[in-house]
Amino acid sequence: MFGCISQLIRKMGNVASTIVSLILSIGQYAVFGWSKDAYKGDLVPSADIKLATFFSDAPVYAAVKAAFTKQKVAQLSDEALIKICRQIDFWYRDGGLQNDPVAMKHLAEKLIDDSIWYLPLITKQSSPSTNDARSGLPLSSLKVPTRRFGKTDIQMPIVTCGGMRLQHTWLPDFVPLLRPNRKSVLNSPPQQNIKNCIRSCLALGINHFETARFYGTSEYQIVEALYELIQEGEVKREDFILQTKIPAGDEKTFMKFWKQSWSNIEKKLGYIDLLGIHAIAFMDENTEISLKISEQLKQEGKIRHIGFSTHGTSSQIMNLINSERVSYGMLYYEGVVGTWYGTCSWTYPVSQSFTNSLNMSTSTNIFLDPITEVGLRIPWEGKEIRPA
Repeated sequence: MFGCISQLIRKMGNVASTIVSLILSIGQYAVFGWSKDAYKGDLVPSADIKLATFFSDAPVYAAVKAAFTKQKVAQLSDEALIKICRQIDFWYRDGGLQNDPVAMKHLAEKLIDDSIWYLPLITKQSSPSTNDARSGLPLSSLKVPTRRFGKTDIQMPIVTCGGMRLQHTWLPDFVPLLRPNRKSVLNSPPQQNIKNCIRSCLALGINHFETARFYGTSEYQIVEALYELIQEGEVKREDFILQTKIPAGDEKTFMKFWKQSWSNIEKKLGYIDLLGIHAIAFMDENTEISLKISEQLKQEGKIRHIGFSTHGTSSQIMNLINSERVSYGMLYYEGVVGTWYGTCSWTYPVSQSFTNSLNMSTSTNIFLDPITEVGLRIPWEGKEIRPA
């Protein structure tokens, strides 16, 4: 979306584009800007809220309630608690467990344990010899599996951490009048949340962190968190994969955004593992210019691999792949398996041709963008980490 908006702005005059940027930025801050009250929700229950069906069945309700011990409830995030109750209600309504309180209690206990098993690992409350109760394997050995990523030699975890909403605000750091104070941002509550989220990801083997130039303050906040973890000896630079994305543009525009990203990254992390051309659909003049510059940056050792993200159709995506200029691509979830709101007519042609052309496994190495870009909500020391 932001790539399309940026192309529109570049076609307008300087004054008009500044006004549009101002309006967009103010709107983004109003809608997405972080505040201490952002996640409190409604404090007063609404009459429209419907309780789970099993609540009205006294024996079942009592059995399920017994599974939710005070200690375990304290470890559950709000999101996990909601999903567990939905699952329990499904099995009560449609799974034939209406008359079996004992089975309902066992189901609740299993769902709860499945939601909190990893907490000792990320909160460092377990010793290296502690075994997972379900698999019997050492807890420290349970990591997210990896697969080779695209045409690169990178082993990518099949679940990754996207940073579109790992940020203090959408306010752009490249518009002087709207640029938030960097020192204030890096001392804000979301910054510690981001650092803890990254720390938790690393403990689980999720070592890919994705951001973009147009993700507000996300880029330099993620870089700062990773840099601090390096300085504190918790991780080495070679142990994680950093990706950022820059919109295509003419030489002046692309270099402007590149210099902004590089100034955030160079002294802190030294290089960029994956540089993506953001939200492109055509192999047009601006894309060609951007790829040419990226290839030069790769020769200089500043980036390791070049790719793209796209909302394009299957034919547009194949044209980009067949250019032989990229090592990976990012598709959006609805382009591969459809969405909750319907399926795309080009779903299967895209997923099959895309994976074949990049020599990837159909089930692993496609980026499913809305999954990666929402970030991760991971409890940290009993408190839910909710990236702003």
